[in-house]
Amino acid sequence: MKHILIIFHLFTSLCFAQKTNTAYYNINYLFDTENSGAASRFNPYLSDAKKYETDVELQLIFTKETAYFEMSENNQNSENKMAFILCGCEKPVYTNATKKTIKYYNKGSRPMQIPEDHYLLVNDLFSSWELQDEQKEINGFTTYKAVKNITTVDGKNQTVIAWYAPELPYPYGPSVYGGLPGLIVQLQEKEKMFVLAKLEFDKDTPIPAEPTKGEVMTAEAYKKMEYETYLNMSRR
Repeated sequence: MKHILIIFHLFTSLCFAQKTNTAYYNINYLFDTENSGAASRFNPYLSDAKKYETDVELQLIFTKETAYFEMSENNQNSENKMAFILCGCEKPVYTNATKKTIKYYNKGSRPMQIPEDHYLLVNDLFSSWELQDEQKEINGFTTYKAVKNITTVDGKNQTVIAWYAPELPYPYGPSVYGGLPGLIVQLQEKEKMFVLAKLEFDKDTPIPAEPTKGEVMTAEAYKKMEYETYLNMSRR
């Protein structure tokens, strides 16, 4: 028996609009504030993020062809804002399985004079995953492990670990991740973890049209530009 709530919406009237599905994710922060060393001055902020992580609402609306991931800010207030900020999900993410693309706008930076939403960041949906044989049960689903190794713009290595469920044949996941042979049920990126909490099928929730405006750039190229701008400012 699944330990996750799956809801099918029944309808009696004939409907020609394509039905959508929704996956709801929780964010879990894995900060170790007891052994944070030099970063101890940030402990109050990290503790606040952990304390209010349940206030963060994340949802992925999807069909076979497209998906839209967003974070609701309805619950955000002055006390829990750090939980929302550290999630890093301020910008909606548009995925097109047919075009094999993931799109989202840049956040922008006033100090670096980078305007918000000026760049439309486009990534390859099916890229860089290493599929592994390891499997485990998560919320009643048999999931398989996939790993993505990333080198950041400052030369550091970062590993993203995803667990996907082939019985849910949708190549989507939380935040900017997808491209696996099954819906991502759990994903760990640094010290935050996304976990699938609930599924709803056959809904009438529309998926917004994917964006077309803005200067197109890969996310990697944008991060390099942002980092170089920061270094140039530091040298002044």
